[in-house]
Amino acid sequence: MLDAAFTYNYEEGKWINCTDTELAKKEIEDIPCTIIVEYKGDTVPDYNTYLNTEYVFCPKHNAMEEVETISGEQVISYAGCSFSGFIGKAVFYLDWYGRKNLCFVPFRWRIFQKQPSLPINIACDILQVKSCRNGIFKKWLSFSFSVNFMKNKIHVTKVKDENQIYEWTETDIEIPNVVVNTAIDAMRESTFCACGIKPSVLSQMKGKKKILAYFDRPFDLNVVFLKQFLKEFIHDDDGNDIFEQIFPREQKDNYRVICKLLEIKPPKSLRKAYAFNPYAIVWYMIFRQWGIKDINYLHKFFYFDIGIANMYLHRFYYDRKEKRVTRDVALMHWLALEFYCKWLLEQKGEKRMLKWLYVTSREESMTQLKWDILFSFSDHHKKLSEEVIQRLLKDGLTDYVHDAISTEVTALAENWEETKIKYNKIEQTYACKINGYEFKLLLNTKMLSKLGAAFNNCVATYRDRILRHESVIVYVMNKEEYLACIELQKGCHIVQASGKYNRRLNREVNNVCY
Repeated sequence: MLDAAFTYNYEEGKWINCTDTELAKKEIEDIPCTIIVEYKGDTVPDYNTYLNTEYVFCPKHNAMEEVETISGEQVISYAGCSFSGFIGKAVFYLDWYGRKNLCFVPFRWRIFQKQPSLPINIACDILQVKSCRNGIFKKWLSFSFSVNFMKNKIHVTKVKDENQIYEWTETDIEIPNVVVNTAIDAMRESTFCACGIKPSVLSQMKGKKKILAYFDRPFDLNVVFLKQFLKEFIHDDDGNDIFEQIFPREQKDNYRVICKLLEIKPPKSLRKAYAFNPYAIVWYMIFRQWGIKDINYLHKFFYFDIGIANMYLHRFYYDRKEKRVTRDVALMHWLALEFYCKWLLEQKGEKRMLKWLYVTSREESMTQLKWDILFSFSDHHKKLSEEVIQRLLKDGLTDYVHDAISTEVTALAENWEETKIKYNKIEQTYACKINGYEFKLLLNTKMLSKLGAAFNNCVATYRDRILRHESVIVYVMNKEEYLACIELQKGCHIVQASGKYNRRLNREVNNVCY
């Protein structure tokens, strides 16, 4: 029989097996629990002083108190109040889109199974926490899913939030690795009871998606993670899903089928990498697309399973018609990155380009400023001076290169053809006055050079994106003074808002923009 419980050790920063039988079995409502609250995000009015500081709610004083120390199962606030028991953290993100005032905090995970032939139940005691001006509101919930391999069934707890019902696996709650590994071991035993085979699981994938993928395809869970990448292969001409036909549940060698679909004969090292990371195939197809031939440079990429230059690998797919890797989300980012990588490849060779890409992807270091350089370079490289291009080649995506490209593009903008910018009804409402501050929209592309010169920024490089309706530029003035330049993208999201020389906005202007 499997009956295990896991609790979070705040000092060690990880989930551990709970050996205290009473804590493992007791009703969660009867166990003292303390919530640590932290606010994170961009500079947002009214909340600036709260950011990146830990708080604890004190029922005695009916107030949020700043945390002084946390040791073992005890929290002490600067007000001198002491709190004990299980410790959990609620993180509320504050940004330009608004403030997220609801989150789920897991306190205890449990796995139960009487015997391998019976269902496996994975459950979690969750505290739903809502942030209020003067404290927090708490409500206990139980999230679980039950897996029955003998009947090939799975049941997932549903969550209701603001009249929307969805499975809890769609929330941002992630299952700790120790729980996932314990569950996978139990599921392998159940697979043996159901099929007479105990599959090996080498996949480095993590979290609830790994458990769900194992249930979907126990003999090769990695193929489940490639559904998006292979989406044009697993749907017929009428749009019907034929994944089951191409990759039957009992099929064990999906790698060979994938290679046949993609019409590739990759090196043996890719097959080994695929056993650990499904996205190794995505990396291989990208590098094949770029004409990179030395496999020795590529091995270390095959074990990256998150993203390439801050773009998630699970968002990519293979275009059967064009025979190339692409994506639906943030396509312009991908095209700009691909252009830059190919250019680096020509200028510096495979080894140096891949070294840059490896560090950039590993550290997830692509900032908005770096993306601005890539957009500007891909859109205007033919018009840039040799001096700026050589500076980019030598220094890379630096502040100096950003300013140099912006200056040249702003100068070029003065001679560009004037094109009227059209706005939809919602976008037209962005032009307004608030507390004496005037929010304005660009009337035509000719104004970009004037705006770029006024703010000393790279707004002139956004011309093509504005005409393609990918971005909307709003600028703020107070009488004759230029105060703020704002970029919005689809969904009315503020991507960036800054003053002259890309400096942060002062508090008053920031409040008005917010």
